[in-house]
Amino acid sequence: MPPRIIVNGDDMGLSGSINESIALLMRQGLMSSASILVKRDAEAFRDATAKARALAAELPGVGFGLHLDLDRYFLFDEHGRYGAAEEDIVPWYRDIWSREEEAIVADMERQFATLPGAGIFPDHVDGHHNAHLFPPVLPEVLRLMERYSISGMRFSPSFYRSDATRGEALVLLRRRNVRVPDHFIDLSRIMAEGRGMLDALEGTVEIMAHTDTEDNAMGRVDQYRYLAEGNLGGYEAVSFRDRWAAD
Repeated sequence: MPPRIIVNGDDMGLSGSINESIALLMRQGLMSSASILVKRDAEAFRDATAKARALAAELPGVGFGLHLDLDRYFLFDEHGRYGAAEEDIVPWYRDIWSREEEAIVADMERQFATLPGAGIFPDHVDGHHNAHLFPPVLPEVLRLMERYSISGMRFSPSFYRSDATRGEALVLLRRRNVRVPDHFIDLSRIMAEGRGMLDALEGTVEIMAHTDTEDNAMGRVDQYRYLAEGNLGGYEAVSFRDRWAAD
């Protein structure tokens, strides 16, 4: 049986053209989910939440999540790191956490509160550069998810450098009844290797997409065009909320 797919547009709220790419794909039935940055650009955030409210009313099957952003503390861009794996973050991140824990937690609380305050009720949480998965950050993320009744989360098993840290994270998720898709894949990998790789998977696959109608940084326009051309057609597309409701 072909897998169900959650095509999630990351970085909604970063720019107007990113917001527009997500809205266009959702209206074409080619993207089912997006995650929103709440603190990068005030105008882009207002545009993102206005679009998200309209899309949620127009398309009941789509969902929106919080794209937790802790870059100001962990300095991904400054150090040229992307958080694709635990070793791909600054080696001294635990020292940063120890020094800035109170400020980071307060910032996280503000970010979690911002979307409901804008009329958006998230169905999942993920993180800019996987910040939500950092071992010291994850317990606080789970506490806030419980407060705001959010049950879905992006989980990239390959992020963790060892089976032990991966296992510890999964134990925390189970204790909080947090649910994650069965698989996680970057759209750029599907574009490079072919969509046939999806057919070998069972269950639900989250596909992380970075799209834009104007700026091709990180191949964003390329990813937008790939999706807009219907290259992932034929799979059942669901949101995080619908994925659990289908069980």
